[in-house]
Amino acid sequence: MPFTDYKITAFSQPVAALPDQPNLSPEALKARFDACPEQLRQSLNAVCDDAARLDERVGGIITETFGDTIPKSMLRTELQAELDAKAEKTALAAESAAREALAQVVADKCSVTLGFYAGDGTLPRTIELGFAAKALLVWPASGQVASNYYTYGAFVLEDKPATLNSVNFLELTQTGFTIRSASSGSYYARLNDSERTYYYLAVR
Repeated sequence: MPFTDYKITAFSQPVAALPDQPNLSPEALKARFDACPEQLRQSLNAVCDDAARLDERVGGIITETFGDTIPKSMLRTELQAELDAKAEKTALAAESAAREALAQVVADKCSVTLGFYAGDGTLPRTIELGFAAKALLVWPASGQVASNYYTYGAFVLEDKPATLNSVNFLELTQTGFTIRSASSGSYYARLNDSERTYYYLAVR
């Protein structure tokens, strides 16, 4: 049945057709007032039911013909170009997100902390970094790292402390690094001299 068969050109029981003073019982008068909305409801519901059946049939035809997909080649050129642009934009966004994630991983694994401390002459002394470094370089702010008799700096790894005469004079801890007194003959480790500033570079 075509949708036009449900077209309402006139209500079958219009209220306007009643006389100004209708001679009807209250029940009949109420039914007369309800007649037009009910006729409209039935017609609209019939249209919706037919539309649902038609939509189901069209969906079945599309699935049977295209396998539940429509090839891009069947679309207009403008729509194809729009879809290509959206696909490229999505791909670029995914690539950008992947690069940012990789950069964050590299930063987390290879972050470097620079700092300094003022020597106070106390030994042993622990400098807190707030993390367990994997490598550490300490060097004096002025002067040479080492002379004929002294060393003022050193480089250590998490499992390779700086050693002098079997004493670890610079080693990493779980939260920073520790400086100790050490000597061998007339050669001394001096990484915490008073009134001397030391720089450090710690690699996570």
